[in-house]
Amino acid sequence: MRGDRVVVSTICRGSRPGEPSGHLYVVDLERGVLGSCEVPPAPYLEREPNPRGGIRGGRGLAADGDTLLVANGAEVLRFDRAWRPLATISHPWCGNVHDIAVRDDRLWVCSTANDALAVFDQTGGLTDLIDLRPAALLDGDSSRFAAAVDYRDPAGYEAADSNLLHANGIGFDAGGVPLVSLGRSEADGGATHRGLIARADGLAAPLAVADDVPVPIHNVVPMPDGTLLTLDSGAGALLVLRPDGREVHSLTLAPPAPHGFLRGLCAVGGDRVLVGERNRLLVVDLNTATMTGSIILAESPRESVYAIAPLPADFEPLPPRLQSRLPAA
Repeated sequence: MRGDRVVVSTICRGSRPGEPSGHLYVVDLERGVLGSCEVPPAPYLEREPNPRGGIRGGRGLAADGDTLLVANGAEVLRFDRAWRPLATISHPWCGNVHDIAVRDDRLWVCSTANDALAVFDQTGGLTDLIDLRPAALLDGDSSRFAAAVDYRDPAGYEAADSNLLHANGIGFDAGGVPLVSLGRSEADGGATHRGLIARADGLAAPLAVADDVPVPIHNVVPMPDGTLLTLDSGAGALLVLRPDGREVHSLTLAPPAPHGFLRGLCAVGGDRVLVGERNRLLVVDLNTATMTGSIILAESPRESVYAIAPLPADFEPLPPRLQSRLPAA
């Protein structure tokens, strides 16, 4: 393995008030963990009713030039190479944040609470809010985008009409169309749950990845050859799919949930990809369809990888604590 460096976000399951709810790790694929610190917690975390996850811990990661974007459950924080805060990006209509991506000078955010894809410009202004329910063949309901609703606050909206799709991953096909992994959308009147990959523009039917999933699928990574990578987290498998959804290969990397849990997927050059499996990183060679290494991030079995991204060049060592707010003028 070469000396690539990546950054990893995690969630500490069942973290209590006053405990870190998640961490950032900088990892060298040859030397292992180089540093770690707590992810700045999301606002309103004290009102999170979900004892296991909810808006706890670290979420999506994205490199943008010589800056790094780090999401928690309610906002996206931009840091420079010295890990100084440059901006906090947030909007009431963007909550229970999951994966993020940068494309065409815009920040794309999975707003999982209201089944939407939020799009921000370079100044942090919300420019678009794409309803993902029609792309999943569900009826859209624009009333959930009412001005008075704040999806950053777990107590700010009706839980019964939220997170019907569990939109948790985003990538872009060769034409620049955003593809979103819908972890556990309802099918057959709610009798079963299906993992889907959908075009955000809804111009084609979603791809069915897994039926009757016990836990959501996660992540979508389009590859240069046109195939799609995704994780069947419940089955412990990395799936390689053709654009029409037909399976090219399925590589089992972990026991089925709850004894294993795959989440976090990143291509790191050549045929190598990194996969998060609970508290460790797995190195996978797609060419040989084998796992070639693993890196333990944390001792606690309650800590679970969320996202993995390449660290931009020349970033300084990770400090023991991140400042998440700009200094007062």
